[in-house]
Amino acid sequence: MKLKKQLLVSAMLIVGVAMVQGQSMELSLDAAKQYAYDYNRTLKKSGLSVAEAKSAKWEAIAAGLPHATASYAYQNSMDYEVNLGMAAFTMEPTQNAQLQVTQLLFSGSYWVGIQLADIAKQMSVISLKKTELDISKEVTSSYQSILVAKEIQKILKANYENVKGLLDKTEQMVAVGATEKTNADQLKVQVATTENAIKENERQLEVAKNLFRFQLGLGSEDEIVFSDSLSYFVDDAQVSGLLLEQLVLNNNYDMMLVSQNLNLAKKQVNMAKSKALPTISAYYNYTEKIATSGFDMTPPHVVGISASLPLFTSFETTSSIKQAKYQLKSSELTMQDTKEQLLLTEKQLRFNLKNAFESYKIQKENIDVATSVFNDYSLKYEQGVASGMELTTANSNFLTAQSNYISSIMSLLSAENELKNLLGKK
Repeated sequence: MKLKKQLLVSAMLIVGVAMVQGQSMELSLDAAKQYAYDYNRTLKKSGLSVAEAKSAKWEAIAAGLPHATASYAYQNSMDYEVNLGMAAFTMEPTQNAQLQVTQLLFSGSYWVGIQLADIAKQMSVISLKKTELDISKEVTSSYQSILVAKEIQKILKANYENVKGLLDKTEQMVAVGATEKTNADQLKVQVATTENAIKENERQLEVAKNLFRFQLGLGSEDEIVFSDSLSYFVDDAQVSGLLLEQLVLNNNYDMMLVSQNLNLAKKQVNMAKSKALPTISAYYNYTEKIATSGFDMTPPHVVGISASLPLFTSFETTSSIKQAKYQLKSSELTMQDTKEQLLLTEKQLRFNLKNAFESYKIQKENIDVATSVFNDYSLKYEQGVASGMELTTANSNFLTAQSNYISSIMSLLSAENELKNLLGKK
């Protein structure tokens, strides 16, 4: 009895832990996308890249602002004696504390460096927005795939119940000699096939749910209730409206990134050219002499300006400029290729959506015909007018029509999501 109580307590603890670890939430597609924006790990990394780029820009700016450094030095000459001919003295240990302030006055590479850092920051922001758009597409696709799998499961279970009911009636008819055993055998195959399809679909559904949890940043134990229905996404007016929307290249994130990359290449040319310009800096030094030797001529305050100008670099600067110009030309070609590729992709995606929409409407009509035929043969079979083979064929045709209909919905939603993504619509 004591052992049973211990086992019961242990079981209750295990259940309690599972309840703490897992959570249940009801999500519409919009809520799921917002949750992914907040917790998706890929998006978090993109956000960190933006923060890093902002910090790098400030680092570039700070390089041209005043810098102050403090230093301390202790020197012991080990009683070294300096002989000046007429006099001699021993060098005492020295201690100096120094403050140095420097200010960059002019540097061509400094200003170009700031511009490069700003472009890098803008590119990181664009990449973040592009990642958000891609995550939106992935979450939408996964959400809809799960609803499709649920619809397939519903169809398979309904078909299983129908065929199982016919099998039960057929077995009763076989028992009284009202029909042949082969009719029951054919229906048994249909029942077993449908049952296996249900199990396979359940496994596929679980895989789809796990992918969805990963995209949202959820744990494997978290349960999700999907509040939107499949019919909500299959909207003829929405498809027609999407086909009328125009692609604005300047609003496409891929085009934005290529455009910024072109700007980056232009600034790299300026950066290469700036290597031939002078660099001018100003500085101020203050030295606090804590302890001095007997011979010290170093002033405590020093102000100065330093300038450097490259005179001859063995054509290093010229080579850098040429390389930067080659990269600029390559970036220009890439931009042109990207523009043409986006326009071709737009045409293909519109073609795909139109085809998928037409196929969906055809399959929608076919499903009504297949359902009517199956119901008709089921009634005839119960009345003894139709054979088991005819019923089995009608059932197979019905399932095929259902499968084609669901596939047409999946193709329609996929084509719609692809075009939305290209147009920049979440």
